[in-house]
Amino acid sequence: MARRSDHTKDELRKLILVAARRITVEKGVDALSARKVAVEIGYTVGTIYQYFNSMAALVHAMNEKTLSALFETCHGHTNEGDPESKLIALGLEFVSYANAHTNEWTAVIGYRYKPDFEFSEAYQLQVAKLLGLIRESIAEFYESNDGAMLEDARMLWAGLYGVFSLDVSGRLGAGGSAEAIIRRLARTFVKSKD
Repeated sequence: MARRSDHTKDELRKLILVAARRITVEKGVDALSARKVAVEIGYTVGTIYQYFNSMAALVHAMNEKTLSALFETCHGHTNEGDPESKLIALGLEFVSYANAHTNEWTAVIGYRYKPDFEFSEAYQLQVAKLLGLIRESIAEFYESNDGAMLEDARMLWAGLYGVFSLDVSGRLGAGGSAEAIIRRLARTFVKSKD
């Protein structure tokens, strides 16, 4: 078993996150436990809780990384075309990411935090960056970065988030197509701005 002095604090934190992600990717977030992470990295369960005060904190940090990866995958897909084309491209990229990273995305949408759990600024920044991609897609409908644009971006994010979350969990219903729904959502939004 590794000793605490074998790794720096930053290295150990990264080891814990990598192990948690590996377990989640292979078996799903429901299979994740401090004991499994500890076994994976060769440290004690107590070590895990020195770096993450709860499993919720560990999942939260892991989910922040997933949102960051989603942003990196989607960044640049809103640069060309009209708003409808941009929204469709972004939505399809979201779905593609969620389907390629099913267990990681399921951790984002399915992990239940306690009502008083406080989301970190870093996590909230990742959500804001994703909302920014949507704002970039619809910017031409607004005179400035005003409140209406932010509210519309949130509405579209909720719609897209719902589509790719339902798609990855197989809950769109018989014959439901994520692509068709994304196209209709984008078309309906753009028509509402005419």
